[in-house]
Amino acid sequence: MSICARVESASAQDLVAVLKSCKELFTLDLDEFTDYLVDEATLEAIAKHQSIETLHINRLINDPLASSAVGVAQPFPHLVSLLIEATPEAAGVILPRLDRLENLYLSVSGTGSVFPALGKIKTLQAFTFESASYPLTNHDLSYMKSLKNLESLKFQNGQQRSLFHENRVSPEILASVLGSLPKLHTLEIHAHNTLGSSFLIALGRACRSLKSLRLSGNFTLDNIADETGTLFPCLEWLQLGKVKPSNPPGRQHQGFVEQDWADQVARHLDRHAPKLHWIYFCLDEKDDIAQMAANAWWFLWDKREFRAMLERDGTPKEDIDRYVSEFTPVSDWEEAQMSQDDF
Repeated sequence: MSICARVESASAQDLVAVLKSCKELFTLDLDEFTDYLVDEATLEAIAKHQSIETLHINRLINDPLASSAVGVAQPFPHLVSLLIEATPEAAGVILPRLDRLENLYLSVSGTGSVFPALGKIKTLQAFTFESASYPLTNHDLSYMKSLKNLESLKFQNGQQRSLFHENRVSPEILASVLGSLPKLHTLEIHAHNTLGSSFLIALGRACRSLKSLRLSGNFTLDNIADETGTLFPCLEWLQLGKVKPSNPPGRQHQGFVEQDWADQVARHLDRHAPKLHWIYFCLDEKDDIAQMAANAWWFLWDKREFRAMLERDGTPKEDIDRYVSEFTPVSDWEEAQMSQDDF
């Protein structure tokens, strides 16, 4: 059941009556038009319901509302997916009682930490955390080590403020925490962070199972040249906020120097992420140099795919080498740019 518009003359008592009569209600979606229908009695009725598996409540859940829900002996007995906005105090009350939860989208309004409570949800497989006012700390992150079933993790905020401030979160500790999650394959940090290339390398060393990675911020990628092993053996999708040289060239011969740098970045990525088949380097803002690096990688990818096609067709090796050396790829940058919202 999805309530997505104001219902004339309806009241919270009416919604409670509907909930009691719908014995096989599996999904309940209460959007921004229904805030007036959600009070303590409504949340208590939802918590008592015996079949709701997916729940989306738009109204901010505060401590009184949360207390009404957890006053139930076994609240939310079948809930596996939850999307809510809550105060830290309310989240601290509700989250430890959700012993079947697998998917959680939590938007926190306030400055307290929800991570001590989050660490108790051992069944969690996908978690998205959003906060516009609370910068995370190393201590917060330490609670996530218990989430051994976590497969997808996303951090984001809606304001120009970093969730991961360099004075509060160590890139090495963050990478170590993520590396302790054996099933993690999707990571997104789109939160005006300042983690940079040092975090990218630490992440590659610690988190070997990543398949999809999306990071805002500035990256040079120069220092990955010194890494001897393969940093991301399973990575297939990569988005970075902005990629640029650590030492921008002067105006004389600028284009040649930038292209040489872009080609080096492409070769490094090809070595450290051999399964990569999609990149985008302008997540934060469009940039010509970042685009040049992305185009250089797409050129290598196109050549590799072209060679593989010729080999499948049984083309003689000497002809394959000649065809590949003469290969001029179509540009995949526009295609990548158009499809990056689907990442």
